Amino acid sequence: MREGNMGMIYGLAYFLSFLIGIMLFSLVVHQTDYSSILINEEGFGVSGSELDITMKAFIDQYGQNFRTYKHGDLHGALIGIFVALPILMTNGLFERKKVKYGFVNAGYWIITLSLMGGILFQWG
Repeated sequence: MREGNMGMIYGLAYFLSFLIGIMLFSLVVHQTDYSSILINEEGFGVSGSELDITMKAFIDQYGQNFRTYKHGDLHGALIGIFVALPILMTNGLFERKKVKYGFVNAGYWIITLSLMGGILFQWG
């Protein structure tokens, strides 16, 4: 670690966190999902089309449902538990690490993803 370029390490860690945030946003903010089922419909993305008007009315009526920090926090924690924890624990098994090692690392990511989920939900 002493020979490592700390600027590059922190820069890469920041970039990787940004990538996590991009994916996490699409997982925690439910309102981004509805358009994926309509993308091939006539009028999608056309301003003023019947579909555009219907989609805007839908978001106006339901777009703020479950838009709380707590809800994003919950989804981030669930992603940490059901995605990060199994990955890190599996890595730990093959690296012959103790279970405590896996829980410490997974705990960090559960807390981090939980906080990121809450912030992204409020921000997005």
